[in-house]
Amino acid sequence: MKILVVEDEKVVRETLVSLLERSGFADVQYAEDGAAALIELKRGIQYDLVITDKNMPKVSGPELFEQARDLGVPFILVSGRLDDDETRQLLSAGFTAVIRKPYPLKQLLEKMDDALGVSAIT
Repeated sequence: MKILVVEDEKVVRETLVSLLERSGFADVQYAEDGAAALIELKRGIQYDLVITDKNMPKVSGPELFEQARDLGVPFILVSGRLDDDETRQLLSAGFTAVIRKPYPLKQLLEKMDDALGVSAIT
């Protein structure tokens, strides 16, 4: 499984990458913002899943999703600033899952399991 983590906050990004690697995912890459992620995705590298923050400079998580939608990669969006209406809108737009920060690792792994169709929970 090749996973791309898109998060502009360095501590959050490094923590998430580390937690995913310790959960058994050997190929976890990251991008520091949506613009960098878009370049990475458009280079033709096949990712199985993208986990993106919502609010980032340059290109937001929803903007990244819209620009990469044609690649057919499942996207999980995470954010500390979401209300129920916005969550419904994001899911309707095509995000595989939307998770509010802070979240337990188990919740993310369950959403990854749903998105990937394999068990992510170790």
